Amino acid sequence: MSDPTSPPAPKPSPGPIDPGPLTKIPAEPLSGLLAEVPEVLADVAAGAEDQPPADRMRTLIAEGQTVPALSLLAHTLPAREAVWWACLNTRAALGEAPAPKQDAALTAAEAWVYAPDEPRRRACQATADAAGNEGLGAVCAIAAFFSGDTLSEPDLPKVPPPPGMVGTFVVAALNMAAVHRNPERAPERLARAVRQGIDIANGGNGRVT
Repeated sequence: MSDPTSPPAPKPSPGPIDPGPLTKIPAEPLSGLLAEVPEVLADVAAGAEDQPPADRMRTLIAEGQTVPALSLLAHTLPAREAVWWACLNTRAALGEAPAPKQDAALTAAEAWVYAPDEPRRRACQATADAAGNEGLGAVCAIAAFFSGDTLSEPDLPKVPPPPGMVGTFVVAALNMAAVHRNPERAPERLARAVRQGIDIANGGNGRVT
């Protein structure tokens, strides 16, 4: 029997991250995937524009560049998968009793992920507006709303969203979730978010331990 007064054994490290093939992300070079968002390309590629995402992810992870790794995934995942990733982190951060307006916005974003149709996308806009377009749940809803082909009302001429807005708001949600309560835990939360994003990019549901 072990000595009950002895300190508990340290938890094993989760080990190095292997991004795998990132099957949900096209294998074309980053310069093609991110051509419409040059500021993101400069942030995540930095001289490696001709690399495919999986190769670049391996480099970023090996160098401990968590934030560029998050940005790479957020801007290259399909919108539905990217928003789901943001929702997972937001739901965990808000806990069991989120503020009603934030919960409503997050629930709308989750509903859009489950069935990404136009009425649910519009519901994301409405719930984000109701929350003042601020807060974790609202940011997820805004990301979902920007997935569409227009920002205008249905009976008005189309106004396409600026390129990269889904990824921008997903990154915002991930960073906000990381510092929500106990901000000193942000590094481990961001590292876990990278694992989640990689799991989603390889066809998983992002519910990693």
